[in-house]
Amino acid sequence: MSSHEEKRKRRPYAARMPVEQRRTELLDAALRVVARDGYGALTAQAIAAEAGVTKPVLYGAFETLPALLESLLDREEGKAMGQLTSVLPFMIFGDPSTLAARITKAWADAVRREPVTWRLILAGDGSAPAALTARIERARAALRAQVASLIATYIPAEKADPAILARALIATAEDFGRLLVSTPEQVDVERLASTVQALVTGVVRGTRA
Repeated sequence: MSSHEEKRKRRPYAARMPVEQRRTELLDAALRVVARDGYGALTAQAIAAEAGVTKPVLYGAFETLPALLESLLDREEGKAMGQLTSVLPFMIFGDPSTLAARITKAWADAVRREPVTWRLILAGDGSAPAALTARIERARAALRAQVASLIATYIPAEKADPAILARALIATAEDFGRLLVSTPEQVDVERLASTVQALVTGVVRGTRA
């Protein structure tokens, strides 16, 4: 047997599987690459190697790398937004400061349950592709609008701008979210929640003065 024939015989081939299963496998691999090495390392070769397949197998499941990235963000954004929907109420009932503390704890719990997903969403190192950054910003803007609407039910607009407060709250939440996925030992969630509760109490009292 020639050396060429021996190499061909020994070459590993990916097991055949349904295309949807293969896509899931590749998306999982892409997510691991982003979580471990950042967006800058997300190439077709890196994803294929992580999944243990060849690039032709990857391109048999996704026509292009951008198509794979779009599917990845579809999946992970849907997962993240589902968590946020379960955390944020549609209306505020009772004491807003107590509610704010409860939301803070629920948000931290959501990030800790799915740290890889949130690392993808919260990547703040500037390495994310422009198209993905724009998409995440659209989702962020929608979230700001929802939070501003909640704030407006309790704080008169003439006293404090709900949009500004929403932007500040979400920026703070994202900052702590990044800490939770990178160095969770630095975040005392109970202390964070009590601090948020005290801040909201102060803001509400100030707007009613």
